Amino acid sequence: MRRLVWMFVLGCGSSNGSAQAPWTSGSRIVATTYVAADGFVTLAGRRDSMLGYACAFDPASGTMIDCPPAWEAPAGYADAACTMPFFRSGSGGPYERLGDRYYHVTLQQPVTLYDAAGSWCTPFQNFQPQLVANSEIDPEMLDLGSTVHYIDEGIEYAALETPDGFSVVTGLGSGDFAMDSTPTRLQNVYDEHGPVRRLVAVHDTVFNRWCTIVPATIGTTVCVPRSDVSRLTAHYPNTTCSGTAVDLSADPVMYTRAALPPDAFAEQCDVPVSMPISDRGPQNACVVSDFTGYMCRDVTAQLATLQVR
Repeated sequence: MRRLVWMFVLGCGSSNGSAQAPWTSGSRIVATTYVAADGFVTLAGRRDSMLGYACAFDPASGTMIDCPPAWEAPAGYADAACTMPFFRSGSGGPYERLGDRYYHVTLQQPVTLYDAAGSWCTPFQNFQPQLVANSEIDPEMLDLGSTVHYIDEGIEYAALETPDGFSVVTGLGSGDFAMDSTPTRLQNVYDEHGPVRRLVAVHDTVFNRWCTIVPATIGTTVCVPRSDVSRLTAHYPNTTCSGTAVDLSADPVMYTRAALPPDAFAEQCDVPVSMPISDRGPQNACVVSDFTGYMCRDVTAQLATLQVR
């Protein structure tokens, strides 16, 4: 469990003029990053090099996501005494949290599982792989870290830290937005106060929008303009986005139907906005005010792609 620690730091760290890095790797807990071909790098999460356990980072909230996944109730139990829980296989692993108890889990397919109802532990037949708890563990072994609050020359900020040196700034008092000065297409957006920076978003200079990094097709990770993230739940196999939509996670197809936001791009539509249009680039998108139009966007051709390292 994370513990809250207050520290008042005077005369050290950034007070000597050095900047507080938005994130740093430790000797065991290392920062994972998204990397683009043009040299852009941003924080993806953290990985435990000893246990091989990774968590994703959400810059908007400044938190590690599902680290580990938390459950209010198990999907069922793997033993006839209903003491060892199992969790639906889509949740991740190899660690899961149930209330304040932590478990090491592995993907298994038992023939029989059990459901606890009152004082009864009822067997039922199982046909799918599940994440079955092997043992309960002490959360200290996961080295989840502590949130430490600093006051440095009047600047208040918080960082998630582990004893081995891993750190990521997760909170910062009122500051100004700042961006990288690199010539890369994507640029990190920071909340900046003096020498302290907190990563809050990624900006796509081609679309002139903040974007969210998400899996797009199998083996591909892209940064999607914020207004279009919800539309990336399904893709189409053609440039008109016609026919039956395909589940994004099931088939590596390339095109997605995205609503045209009112402030998309200052261009004129060359076809009625009620008709499907194949978007041939940002210069051919159009401004609409009623969200009735959409473009069929080739995500693999137009969105910035990244790799996890």
